[in-house]
Amino acid sequence: MANEVSAEQLAAFKKELDTRVTVERPRIQEVLKATRADGDLSEHGDYSSAREEQGENESRIQELERLIASAKVSES
Repeated sequence: MANEVSAEQLAAFKKELDTRVTVERPRIQEVLKATRADGDLSEHGDYSSAREEQGENESRIQELERLIASAKVSES
C-alpha cells in the first residue's frame, strides 16, 4: 500500500533514516561496548538504557525503511 507524502516529507524521512543508521546506531553501539567493558551488566543501568535506546532506534529504522519503500510523492 502506497503512502502519499510530499517531496519534503520523503526527504525528511530519508534524512532521518540516514542519521539513525550512520550516527545514532554507531553511537549506541559504542555506549553498549563501553558499558559491557565495565563489568556486571545485571546491575548496570546505563547498559539497560542503551539496549532500550537501541531497540527504539532499530524499530524506527525499520519503520522509516517501510515508509520510504512504499512512499508515493503527491502531486501538490
